[in-house]
Formats: sequence, structure tokens, C-alpha cells
Amino acid sequence: MKTRWLICIGAAAIPLGAAHGQSVRIEALAGSDTDGIDHGALLGARIGYDFMAAPNVTIGIDGEFNDIATEQRFIGSPIVIDYGPELYVGGRATFTVPAISNRLRVFAGAGYSRSRFGNFFLLNPPPPPNGPLGPIGAETRSVGGFRLTAGAQFSLGSRAFLGGEYRYSDYGDRFAPDRGQLVGSIGFRF
Repeated sequence: MKTRWLICIGAAAIPLGAAHGQSVRIEALAGSDTDGIDHGALLGARIGYDFMAAPNVTIGIDGEFNDIATEQRFIGSPIVIDYGPELYVGGRATFTVPAISNRLRVFAGAGYSRSRFGNFFLLNPPPPPNGPLGPIGAETRSVGGFRLTAGAQFSLGSRAFLGGEYRYSDYGDRFAPDRGQLVGSIGFRF
């Protein structure tokens, strides 16, 4: 259902790219995700809308959906917690770097990230003389926080581009660790 919404939004926004100095971006994302302990893969999609703010500078908005394959396992327990999905909405500033190449763009962004995390807990812990651990349970919940992004894109022609970026998310929750992601992208501008 969420994928259908992203496709509908993208299809509705494509005609907007014809306006002066404006463009719509659609990107496929792949990379790695970590919370500092557990690691996994990330696959997702992003749609963005940019408008010219100055020569060689664009300002834009992004919407993103990611599926995260990071898992958390408790030692000695068969219980596994899956992270994700992750939703993101934010803004970004992109700069063309003509001193290096007219095809190179660098960008920085910030916004709101919402993701699912899991936590383990003790079920009926035994009294202290019998040891601190007992049966283990798990729960998942959604948390929200901010994300900071920095990256670069290299144009392959008039519309296609390749990109790479690092993203850091802080959920401000002691049970939801900060998240770091290295992501590559392939996309098109309309």
C-alpha cells in the first residue's frame, strides 16, 4: 500500500518538473544499516522535488521509504527482532561543483525519520539467588527522531545519476539506539 502511494505521488509530481529551474527526482536506494551493534541491509525508494535557489544551488524536499533487514538477537534465545520499515521526510540543499565537474553535485539534508525498533525483556525473572536471567520476551515499537544526511551525486547524462551518502539518525530514546547508514542510489530527474 505504501509503495502505491509513492508511485502515485511520483506520477502526479512529474509534470511539475517542466517549470523553470525545477525538477523531480526518483531514486532506488541500497546500502547498509547499523545501530552500532547489529548490521543489516537497506533497500528503499526516494522521491524528491528540487527548485533553483541560486546559480549552482537547489533547495529540495525528500520523501523516502526503506525496508531494513537488520536483526537483533538475544544471546541464548531463539527470539529475533526485525528492524524497519523506516519512513523519512526532510529538506536538502544541493550544490553543483563546477570547479571539479559540472556533473558533480554535493548535498546535505535534515529531516524527520520514523522507524521500528525492538527490545528484549525478562519474563518472570527468577529471584536473585537463582541468577539474574529468566525467560526472555520481545516487543517492537515505532520511534521518531531526526536524520542528518551528506552525500554526492554524479550525472550520467541529462537525466540519470548515481549517488552515495551517509545518514545518521538519532531517535532520542534510550531503548532505540542511534542509526548509521551508508547508501548508494541510482535515479532520474524529470
